[in-house]
Amino acid sequence: MNEVQIERDSKESYGKPQWDAQERHYKEMLKEAQSLWNKQQDDFSLLRECISWMHNLSNLYEEQGESTKAYYYLVTPHNWVVDKLHDPALSKDDSDRTLNILGMTFTPLYEYSLKQECCNTCRQNLEEQREWFEQTMKQLH
Repeated sequence: MNEVQIERDSKESYGKPQWDAQERHYKEMLKEAQSLWNKQQDDFSLLRECISWMHNLSNLYEEQGESTKAYYYLVTPHNWVVDKLHDPALSKDDSDRTLNILGMTFTPLYEYSLKQECCNTCRQNLEEQREWFEQTMKQLH
């Protein structure tokens, strides 16, 4: 590639979303965070980091109109947290931390469902989860 081509490509891409580069970066960072979290499942900061990278990917796909991928990157971390809440070995303190993190996953998932079409069963399930979550958070605080 010569200087003229580089300059033309640079001008053409200026101000335009760099989705491919962002996607690669987010996926690399997620892979690294997941690798660490898989080794340290009790490290809540690593769990939050994984969730953040998943949400970045969701936002990226939503911007591109890829609702199925966007939804996947919201529901997957939410399911991680729900699974963690059902772990019988979870201490009371860790359960409380996990409930706080649940807000980090449920709220964006619920808000996304309000923007996108979903079936009545899914909508009902999310409404029930929202009611449970709100009640649980009142009891927690």
